Amino acid sequence: MKMKLSSILLAFALLVSCIFGTNTAQAAIVYDESYAEVTELTTVVATTGTEADLGKTVTYALQTSMENEVVPINIPTKGYLDFFVASNVASSDVSIYTDESCTVKAGSSAYISSYGEPIQEGVYGDDGYAYFSKKGTYYVKFETPGTYTFTSQMYNGANRTLKNDTYTTAYSYAYDTYNYDSKSIYYKYKASKTGYISISTDFLSDYGNATITLCNSKKKAISEDVYVSKSYNDKTVFAVKKGVTYYVKVTSSSEVYRIKSKITGVTEKSGNRKTKAKTLAIGKVAKGVVLSEDKTSLNDWYMFKLTKATKLKLTVAGNSSSGDLRVELTSPNLSGSVDLRINSVGYKTSTSLKTYTTSTLPKGTYYIRVYKDDKKSSGSYALKVSKR
Repeated sequence: MKMKLSSILLAFALLVSCIFGTNTAQAAIVYDESYAEVTELTTVVATTGTEADLGKTVTYALQTSMENEVVPINIPTKGYLDFFVASNVASSDVSIYTDESCTVKAGSSAYISSYGEPIQEGVYGDDGYAYFSKKGTYYVKFETPGTYTFTSQMYNGANRTLKNDTYTTAYSYAYDTYNYDSKSIYYKYKASKTGYISISTDFLSDYGNATITLCNSKKKAISEDVYVSKSYNDKTVFAVKKGVTYYVKVTSSSEVYRIKSKITGVTEKSGNRKTKAKTLAIGKVAKGVVLSEDKTSLNDWYMFKLTKATKLKLTVAGNSSSGDLRVELTSPNLSGSVDLRINSVGYKTSTSLKTYTTSTLPKGTYYIRVYKDDKKSSGSYALKVSKR
């Protein structure tokens, strides 16, 4: 996410020259937002992912008096740091290092150049970022002597527990000598009810993509890897069972994102075999879920009876991100079957029920079977047979 400069930050930058004046000290001077002199930088950690939380930043004013001057920064947790540096110097590299000798970079530098678009007359700035495997003291090196403002915010990237309808934030990969290694984060989730969980992923950088995978309590994948991106798809749906602990694995090549889940309960009344099919009243809706844990041999059965030839339609709706849910209508009165597939989030379709020779269905008994043809399929469904 690019750091957004507010009017407060601009006003703070304007005061830098007033704070320092013509000071010629041989060590860096650092002031916090209350204009108190401090000996090190620190930052603020975004965790809840709300708009207010994401808007939190910390800003410092600095004056350095020698080339490659180093200022310590205290990092409070493992995570990803997004920072913005502004200065009146014409050219400077500002980088964060893991060691005081500044031999190992922790991330990407902010490059200040007068060739870029100025923030205001004579003031230039750029974004940088860094990754930290643990909390501790790290080091910011300012290449060129001058006055600077240093603004930052941090994202905690540790494994998390998903809470219903509440965002949490994370960073996605580690940085080590310019090599990127995509990392998976496992979010623990315990289903409060049987139904389906909708997972929303909001990428906070200019681009973003990831794969989302439902895992069991041992972190073994029980769904397909579902691709999401900022431009293509941001919601994933899996069916879950009350009281069961799952892990949602997110593997992303993007910088930072926020994620939340929302559970929708589903009460199902189906038969587990054809001889025990539950009656589906004309005009009523039957709902159910198909779990990743369910065997492919498990079927949900419904039936309805017609006492006379009737014009009907079948409406099927549901959600599936991993594999397909199959809906099949059969009857001795039909030479074949009606087959539909729920294969997306927010799927819905209606089809007229008729034979090759008539627009009505003959009287008799009809069966609807819902099943999956792949062991990693899961999702929700809603069925309705109504008159047309």
